[in-house]
Amino acid sequence: MEVNILNEPSQILEALVDFEPDIFLLDLYMPKVNGLELAKIIRLLDKYDSIPIVFLTSENSMQTKLQVLECGCDDVLSKNIAPDILVKQIVSRLKRGKTIKYLHSRDSLTGLLNHGQIMEAANNALQQGERRGSSTVIAMIDLDHFKLVNDRYGHAAGDKVIIGLAQLLLQHMRQTDYIGRYGGEEFLIVFPDASIDAIERKINRIRDILSTLQFKHGDSNICVTLSGGIASSDNFDSMASISAAADKALYSAKEKGRNNIQLAKI
Repeated sequence: MEVNILNEPSQILEALVDFEPDIFLLDLYMPKVNGLELAKIIRLLDKYDSIPIVFLTSENSMQTKLQVLECGCDDVLSKNIAPDILVKQIVSRLKRGKTIKYLHSRDSLTGLLNHGQIMEAANNALQQGERRGSSTVIAMIDLDHFKLVNDRYGHAAGDKVIIGLAQLLLQHMRQTDYIGRYGGEEFLIVFPDASIDAIERKINRIRDILSTLQFKHGDSNICVTLSGGIASSDNFDSMASISAAADKALYSAKEKGRNNIQLAKI
C-alpha cells in the first residue's frame, strides 16, 4: 500500500489534490480539529462519498461507535490493536471500498465510467495537465442514426451495438486515457498529455474500423457509423469550454453528413 501521512488536519484538502486515497484512517481526537468534523468535510466531497473512513482511538464505547456511524464513517478500531490485525482490517475495508467505488462509478451496460465519473476524470486530467504544462484532449463520439437501429431491430440490438463500440474504444486506448458513456449512444474520451492531431488520427482509425463491422442480431447484420468532435486544452481554458467546443464540433460533423471527425474551432 502507498501511504500518505498527514499531521496537520487543516492541510487535507491541499493534500488531496495530488494524492487520492482508497481509505482514510483518522485519529478521533486531534489538536484544533475533531476527527468527526474532519470526516464530515471529507464526506462533502463527491469524489470521496463512498471511500471508507476508519477511526483509530483509545475509546471503544458504544456511544463513540454510534457517533462515527452517524457521520457516515465505517468503523472504529482500537489503538491497542496488533499491527498485523490492523493491516488485515484495512485490507478488508479497502477491498470492500474498491468494489463499492467500482459499482458506483460504472455505467451498468458498458462497464465504462458513467457520466459523472468521466466528467470528474476530465476535470482532474485538465488540472494535472496544467500543472505539468501538457495538453489534454477531449473527444465526443456519437453513433449515427442510432434511433433507427432501436426502431428497426429493437433495444436489445441497440445495446449490443453500444457494447461493441465500447469494446472497440477500449482496445485502442492507452492505460492513461479515460472513456465514459456520456449518455445514450454518446461517449466522451479524455486523452491526457496528447496532441490533437494524433488523437484525430486515432479516432478516425476507430471510425474506419467501426464502419467495416457487422453486429449480428438474430438473422440481421447491423452496420453503423460514428461522428466525432475533438477539442484541446491548448485552445480552451476550462473543462466546460473544452467539452462545449468538442460537442459543437460533433454537431458540425453531423451537419457535414455524419461518419466524419471534426476539430473544434477557436
